[in-house]
Amino acid sequence: MIRLLDRTLSTLEYGNGTITGNKLTELVTLISRSGADWIEITPEAYDLMGSVPAGIKAIMRVHHSMEVADFPGFDYYISKSRENCDTPRFINEIQVNDVKEIELLNRYQNLKYVCITGLDDLLLSSYAREMKKLMDFFGRNTWFCPENDYDCATALALEWMAQGGRNVGVTFMGQGGYAAFEEVILGVCIAFRQKGGADLTLLPRILELISEMTPVKIPSNKAVLGSGIFTVESGVHVDGLIKNPTAYEPYPPQWVGKERRIVLGKHSGRCSVRIKASELGVELSDQKAALLLEKVRNRSIEEKRGITDEEFLLLLREVTGHEA
Repeated sequence: MIRLLDRTLSTLEYGNGTITGNKLTELVTLISRSGADWIEITPEAYDLMGSVPAGIKAIMRVHHSMEVADFPGFDYYISKSRENCDTPRFINEIQVNDVKEIELLNRYQNLKYVCITGLDDLLLSSYAREMKKLMDFFGRNTWFCPENDYDCATALALEWMAQGGRNVGVTFMGQGGYAAFEEVILGVCIAFRQKGGADLTLLPRILELISEMTPVKIPSNKAVLGSGIFTVESGVHVDGLIKNPTAYEPYPPQWVGKERRIVLGKHSGRCSVRIKASELGVELSDQKAALLLEKVRNRSIEEKRGITDEEFLLLLREVTGHEA
């Protein structure tokens, strides 16, 4: 069973006035419903929330085992202290900056629970062999939280699962330089056929909450969250999507709370203008569709951009008259 630890709350900057207990409570609840098995919580976040929402499995980040008594009732506690303590469910986080350091980790085999972070360069080596070493040292229940300096953290997280690893650390949008929660959870759903109960339609609302609490910029082509990932202009692509969506889309846009959007421009085809006209209640003949497509392409070339819905309506009226 694959289990995800979301560490987003540990990457937020508290004290700026934009982060409130209500927002954190909603965020924690939504991330959990979206597929996270545990939420990592900091003392700052806990103070703002007052308590962990009912039904949420949480891991408290502490500096050392002596702080555990200050935060009773958590499923696990995580620390960078590397303590061999008697505290139940105490996870020692170990930073590994280079693949060559993996051999040195056998000195920590006495630790009961371990979370390995770093290993940005792991894909540049024989990663399957190195991941097996980690599992041999600490067992399959080791937490793995790859970092993203080489833009490979999501791939590393999914490879860890493919090699038999169970626990992975992630953050929403890859905040703090980790594997992106939204990308990993989709990979789990699609590639490993797990997390069927995850409600991924909540991802847009999670993005809104994060944007309210911290400045973020989302490129339009950002995987899963980008505003333009289901926007299509090319005539060939539109025709293919209508006939067989899986030829271009690895998952339906509705899974992640989005809709497919067809835009018109110089690369559009006859199928595109017919679909857009049909959305307005107008069915086009072959002749009118060809004429409208020519007008759309010419306007797009003149304006050096795509055609807006208002412009399309005007062009449609030119071609069809009263029908539009």
